[in-house]
Amino acid sequence: MKIYKLRKDKGEVCNNILRSLPKWFAVESSIQDYVKAVEKLPTFVCKINNEAVGFLAIKIHNTYTAEIYVMGVITKFQGSVAKFS
Repeated sequence: MKIYKLRKDKGEVCNNILRSLPKWFAVESSIQDYVKAVEKLPTFVCKINNEAVGFLAIKIHNTYTAEIYVMGVITKFQGSVAKFS
């Protein structure tokens, strides 16, 4: 498993993963808003065998505060324990 900061294709990764999670992301307008927003936010992706299986986008408010704006993990990888080296 590798974690990368995405510099391009952020919206595509977000779109693909959120659409694979209809139980949590079922409102079309919300998905579109997230996809548009992540293009401007620091976004990280987790890849296994070069396939994006999860992502996280951070909204920075100021020098001291930030929040997880949106995140998603493909269902079969949720709850998995991973080692990072």
